[in-house]
Amino acid sequence: EPAVNGSNTAWSSWVVAGVVAAVAVGCGPAGPSTSGVSGTVSVAGKPVEGATVTFVPDKGAPVMGTTDGAGKFTIAKAVRGANKVSITKVSGGGAAGAPANPTPADMAKMAAAAAGKKQDQAKSEIPEKYGRVQNSGLTAEVTADTKKNVFSFDLKE
Repeated sequence: EPAVNGSNTAWSSWVVAGVVAAVAVGCGPAGPSTSGVSGTVSVAGKPVEGATVTFVPDKGAPVMGTTDGAGKFTIAKAVRGANKVSITKVSGGGAAGAPANPTPADMAKMAAAAAGKKQDQAKSEIPEKYGRVQNSGLTAEVTADTKKNVFSFDLKE
């Protein structure tokens, strides 16, 4: 009989190990569900090129996209649910000609170039209230259906 108990103990150990492994693989934060979004930005009906559109969910990380010449933007992974939206476009701040994905060396060069310029040279090209997510008044409900995730923001002066 000791051999039977020993094999039961070994078998039980394998079952427990398998259950623990299966649970461990399934654990961990999966993160919030995301969906693609797109849309347009205009001011008084005119498309805005080069604006930064930021979607800020209640929970999860904000995501950004930039408008093209027709005012269109695309963001691949916005968090599903209610999002507050901010839109900014600043000119004259020394960022013109900056690389799309600056390296630390690029950022150091830009900071050095901007050091001699006055801070007030940067100017918002759209009404500034839209650049502050707390009071922009812009919202978007992101769903699983990307066909419904098309948002048009016509900003008023």
